[in-house]
Amino acid sequence: MSLVREKTGKLHYFSDYSKFYYRSSWMVHFRSCGDGGGSGKYLDYNFIQFAKQLMKGLFMSDQVLELLPEINEIKAKHLREKVIACWAEAVEYRNWTNAELKSIPFTLLADNVKIHFIEHVRTCCKMAIACDKVLDDAYGSRKTAVNRDYLIAGSLLADVGKLFEFEKKADGTIIKSEYGKHIRHPFSGVGLAFKHGIPSEVMHIIAVHSKEGAGEKRSSEAIIFHHVDFIDFELVK
Repeated sequence: MSLVREKTGKLHYFSDYSKFYYRSSWMVHFRSCGDGGGSGKYLDYNFIQFAKQLMKGLFMSDQVLELLPEINEIKAKHLREKVIACWAEAVEYRNWTNAELKSIPFTLLADNVKIHFIEHVRTCCKMAIACDKVLDDAYGSRKTAVNRDYLIAGSLLADVGKLFEFEKKADGTIIKSEYGKHIRHPFSGVGLAFKHGIPSEVMHIIAVHSKEGAGEKRSSEAIIFHHVDFIDFELVK
Protein backbone atom coordinates (compact mmCIF):
# COMPACT_ATOMS: atom_id res chain seq x y z
CA MET A 1 0.00 0.00 0.00
CA SER A 2 1.30 3.44 -0.78
CA LEU A 3 0.22 4.69 2.61
CA VAL A 4 2.58 2.50 4.57
CA ARG A 5 6.18 1.34 4.64
CA GLU A 6 7.76 -1.54 6.53
CA LYS A 7 10.71 -1.26 8.92
CA THR A 8 12.50 -4.23 10.43
CA GLY A 9 9.43 -6.39 10.71
CA LYS A 10 7.10 -3.62 11.82
CA LEU A 11 4.87 -1.24 9.95
CA HIS A 12 5.37 2.51 10.23
CA TYR A 13 2.28 4.49 9.34
CA PHE A 14 1.21 8.08 9.72
CA SER A 15 -1.86 8.96 11.72
CA ASP A 16 -3.27 10.98 8.83
CA TYR A 17 -3.83 7.60 7.19
CA SER A 18 -4.45 5.59 10.29
CA LYS A 19 -7.94 4.40 9.49
CA PHE A 20 -8.20 1.07 7.70
CA TYR A 21 -11.52 0.11 6.16
CA TYR A 22 -12.00 -3.50 5.27
CA ARG A 23 -15.23 -4.13 3.42
CA SER A 24 -16.13 -7.77 3.61
CA SER A 25 -18.49 -10.25 5.19
CA TRP A 26 -16.38 -10.05 8.36
CA MET A 27 -16.93 -6.27 8.63
CA VAL A 28 -13.55 -5.82 10.25
CA HIS A 29 -12.69 -2.24 11.14
CA PHE A 30 -9.41 -1.03 12.54
CA ARG A 31 -8.77 2.43 13.92
CA SER A 32 -5.36 3.39 15.19
CA CYS A 33 -4.52 5.23 18.37
CA GLY A 34 -2.70 7.92 16.36
CA ASP A 35 -1.99 11.14 18.17
CA GLY A 36 -3.11 13.20 15.18
CA GLY A 37 0.28 14.80 14.84
CA GLY A 38 1.52 12.66 11.99
CA SER A 39 4.42 11.35 14.06
CA GLY A 40 3.50 7.76 13.37
CA LYS A 41 3.09 4.56 15.39
CA TYR A 42 4.37 1.04 15.16
CA LEU A 43 2.19 -2.03 14.75
CA ASP A 44 3.16 -5.61 15.51
CA TYR A 45 4.40 -7.58 12.50
CA ASN A 46 1.86 -10.37 13.08
CA PHE A 47 -0.96 -7.86 12.93
CA ILE A 48 0.40 -6.52 9.64
CA GLN A 49 0.46 -9.97 8.13
CA PHE A 50 -3.11 -10.48 9.33
CA ALA A 51 -4.14 -7.17 7.77
CA LYS A 52 -2.46 -8.09 4.51
CA GLN A 53 -4.36 -11.36 4.40
CA LEU A 54 -7.60 -9.49 5.02
CA MET A 55 -6.86 -7.10 2.18
CA LYS A 56 -5.90 -9.98 -0.09
CA GLY A 57 -9.17 -11.71 0.81
CA LEU A 58 -11.08 -8.55 -0.05
CA PHE A 59 -9.37 -8.30 -3.43
CA MET A 60 -10.02 -11.96 -4.27
CA SER A 61 -13.64 -11.73 -3.14
CA ASP A 62 -14.21 -8.70 -5.36
CA GLN A 63 -12.50 -10.47 -8.26
CA VAL A 64 -14.75 -13.52 -7.91
CA LEU A 65 -17.94 -11.46 -7.58
CA GLU A 66 -16.99 -9.46 -10.65
CA LEU A 67 -16.65 -12.71 -12.58
CA LEU A 68 -19.73 -14.40 -11.14
CA PRO A 69 -22.40 -11.96 -9.91
CA GLU A 70 -24.84 -14.89 -9.77
CA ILE A 71 -23.21 -15.81 -6.45
CA ASN A 72 -25.36 -13.06 -4.95
CA GLU A 73 -28.45 -15.11 -5.88
CA ILE A 74 -27.52 -17.55 -3.10
CA LYS A 75 -29.60 -16.54 -0.09
CA ALA A 76 -27.55 -18.28 2.60
CA LYS A 77 -24.64 -16.01 3.51
CA HIS A 78 -22.41 -18.82 4.75
CA LEU A 79 -22.84 -20.71 1.47
CA ARG A 80 -22.11 -17.59 -0.59
CA GLU A 81 -18.88 -17.10 1.34
CA LYS A 82 -17.81 -20.71 0.84
CA VAL A 83 -18.48 -20.55 -2.91
CA ILE A 84 -16.38 -17.39 -3.11
CA ALA A 85 -13.58 -19.06 -1.12
CA CYS A 86 -13.52 -22.03 -3.52
CA TRP A 87 -13.26 -19.78 -6.54
CA ALA A 88 -10.67 -17.53 -4.91
CA GLU A 89 -8.37 -20.49 -4.23
CA ALA A 90 -8.84 -21.92 -7.72
CA VAL A 91 -8.14 -18.56 -9.38
CA GLU A 92 -5.01 -18.07 -7.29
CA TYR A 93 -3.66 -21.57 -8.04
CA ARG A 94 -2.40 -20.56 -11.49
CA ASN A 95 -2.75 -16.81 -11.02
CA TRP A 96 -5.61 -16.58 -13.51
CA THR A 97 -6.68 -13.04 -14.34
CA ASN A 98 -10.28 -12.07 -14.96
CA ALA A 99 -9.39 -11.21 -18.56
CA GLU A 100 -7.98 -14.72 -19.07
CA LEU A 101 -10.98 -16.41 -17.49
CA LYS A 102 -13.30 -14.42 -19.73
CA SER A 103 -11.39 -15.39 -22.86
CA ILE A 104 -10.31 -19.04 -22.48
CA PRO A 105 -12.52 -21.75 -24.04
CA PHE A 106 -14.89 -23.52 -21.68
CA THR A 107 -13.88 -26.95 -23.01
CA LEU A 108 -10.84 -28.53 -24.64
CA LEU A 109 -12.95 -31.40 -26.01
CA ALA A 110 -13.99 -29.54 -29.16
CA ASP A 111 -12.22 -27.45 -31.79
CA ASN A 112 -12.67 -23.74 -32.46
CA VAL A 113 -14.77 -23.18 -29.36
CA LYS A 114 -16.08 -19.61 -29.39
CA ILE A 115 -17.85 -19.77 -26.03
CA HIS A 116 -15.64 -18.78 -23.14
CA PHE A 117 -15.23 -20.35 -19.74
CA ILE A 118 -16.94 -17.73 -17.57
CA GLU A 119 -19.71 -17.31 -20.14
CA HIS A 120 -20.41 -21.02 -19.90
CA VAL A 121 -20.42 -21.08 -16.10
CA ARG A 122 -22.77 -18.10 -15.86
CA THR A 123 -25.03 -19.26 -18.68
CA CYS A 124 -25.49 -22.72 -17.21
CA CYS A 125 -26.25 -21.19 -13.82
CA LYS A 126 -28.84 -18.87 -15.33
CA MET A 127 -30.41 -21.72 -17.32
CA ALA A 128 -30.63 -23.84 -14.17
CA ILE A 129 -32.36 -21.03 -12.26
CA ALA A 130 -34.74 -20.42 -15.17
CA CYS A 131 -35.59 -24.12 -15.38
CA ASP A 132 -36.37 -24.25 -11.67
CA LYS A 133 -38.59 -21.16 -11.96
CA VAL A 134 -40.50 -22.64 -14.90
CA LEU A 135 -41.14 -25.80 -12.90
CA ASP A 136 -42.33 -23.66 -9.96
CA ASP A 137 -44.75 -21.76 -12.19
CA ALA A 138 -46.01 -24.91 -13.88
CA TYR A 139 -46.45 -27.26 -10.94
CA GLY A 140 -46.46 -25.17 -7.78
CA SER A 141 -46.66 -27.33 -4.66
CA ARG A 142 -46.74 -30.51 -6.81
CA LYS A 143 -43.23 -29.89 -8.08
CA THR A 144 -40.40 -32.15 -6.93
CA ALA A 145 -38.52 -30.20 -4.29
CA VAL A 146 -35.42 -28.31 -5.41
CA ASN A 147 -33.11 -26.40 -3.09
CA ARG A 148 -32.43 -23.24 -5.10
CA ASP A 149 -29.33 -22.29 -3.09
CA TYR A 150 -27.80 -25.71 -3.62
CA LEU A 151 -28.70 -25.59 -7.32
CA ILE A 152 -26.97 -22.22 -7.79
CA ALA A 153 -23.92 -23.16 -5.73
CA GLY A 154 -23.53 -26.45 -7.60
CA SER A 155 -23.95 -24.73 -10.95
CA LEU A 156 -21.23 -22.24 -10.11
CA LEU A 157 -18.82 -24.82 -8.69
CA ALA A 158 -19.26 -27.66 -11.19
CA ASP A 159 -16.43 -26.41 -13.41
CA VAL A 160 -14.24 -24.64 -10.85
CA GLY A 161 -11.89 -27.62 -11.03
CA LYS A 162 -11.04 -26.66 -14.62
CA LEU A 163 -8.84 -23.93 -13.20
CA PHE A 164 -6.62 -26.79 -11.96
CA GLU A 165 -7.22 -29.00 -15.01
CA PHE A 166 -6.30 -26.28 -17.53
CA GLU A 167 -2.93 -24.62 -17.86
CA LYS A 168 -1.76 -21.57 -19.81
CA LYS A 169 1.41 -21.75 -21.90
CA ALA A 170 3.78 -18.82 -22.30
CA ASP A 171 2.13 -17.91 -25.62
CA GLY A 172 -1.32 -17.84 -23.99
CA THR A 173 -2.47 -21.20 -25.38
CA ILE A 174 -4.67 -23.18 -23.02
CA ILE A 175 -3.81 -26.86 -22.63
CA LYS A 176 -4.67 -29.71 -20.30
CA SER A 177 -2.14 -29.71 -17.46
CA GLU A 178 -0.31 -32.77 -16.22
CA TYR A 179 -2.50 -32.49 -13.14
CA GLY A 180 -5.58 -32.41 -15.37
CA LYS A 181 -4.49 -35.52 -17.25
CA HIS A 182 -4.70 -37.44 -13.98
CA ILE A 183 -7.58 -35.68 -12.21
CA ARG A 184 -10.56 -34.31 -14.09
CA HIS A 185 -12.42 -31.27 -12.85
CA PRO A 186 -15.34 -33.08 -11.16
CA PHE A 187 -12.81 -34.73 -8.81
CA SER A 188 -10.71 -31.63 -8.13
CA GLY A 189 -13.92 -29.60 -7.76
CA VAL A 190 -15.27 -31.94 -5.09
CA GLY A 191 -11.92 -31.93 -3.28
CA LEU A 192 -11.83 -28.14 -3.23
CA ALA A 193 -15.46 -27.94 -2.11
CA PHE A 194 -14.83 -30.41 0.71
CA LYS A 195 -11.86 -28.35 1.89
CA HIS A 196 -14.05 -25.26 2.18
CA GLY A 197 -16.96 -26.94 3.93
CA ILE A 198 -19.41 -26.96 1.02
CA PRO A 199 -22.50 -29.10 1.83
CA SER A 200 -22.47 -32.66 0.50
CA GLU A 201 -25.64 -31.93 -1.50
CA VAL A 202 -23.68 -29.36 -3.50
CA MET A 203 -20.61 -31.61 -3.82
CA HIS A 204 -22.95 -34.24 -5.27
CA ILE A 205 -23.89 -31.84 -8.11
CA ILE A 206 -20.20 -31.27 -8.87
CA ALA A 207 -19.40 -34.98 -8.69
CA VAL A 208 -22.10 -36.27 -11.06
CA HIS A 209 -22.55 -33.42 -13.53
CA SER A 210 -20.39 -34.98 -16.25
CA LYS A 211 -19.60 -38.50 -17.49
CA GLU A 212 -18.38 -39.49 -14.03
CA GLY A 213 -22.02 -39.39 -12.94
CA ALA A 214 -23.24 -41.88 -15.53
CA GLY A 215 -25.25 -44.60 -13.81
CA GLU A 216 -25.48 -42.67 -10.55
CA LYS A 217 -28.80 -41.60 -9.04
CA ARG A 218 -28.77 -37.81 -9.29
CA SER A 219 -30.57 -35.44 -6.93
CA SER A 220 -33.19 -33.02 -8.28
CA GLU A 221 -30.61 -30.24 -8.37
CA ALA A 222 -28.03 -32.46 -10.08
CA ILE A 223 -30.55 -33.53 -12.74
CA ILE A 224 -31.30 -29.93 -13.65
CA PHE A 225 -27.67 -28.89 -13.80
CA HIS A 226 -26.51 -31.97 -15.71
CA HIS A 227 -29.00 -31.25 -18.48
CA VAL A 228 -28.37 -27.51 -18.82
CA ASP A 229 -24.62 -28.17 -18.82
CA PHE A 230 -24.94 -30.67 -21.65
CA ILE A 231 -27.23 -28.37 -23.62
CA ASP A 232 -24.38 -25.87 -23.76
CA PHE A 233 -21.74 -28.54 -24.41
CA GLU A 234 -23.61 -30.55 -27.06
CA LEU A 235 -24.51 -27.44 -29.06
CA VAL A 236 -20.81 -26.59 -29.30
CA LYS A 237 -19.41 -30.10 -29.75
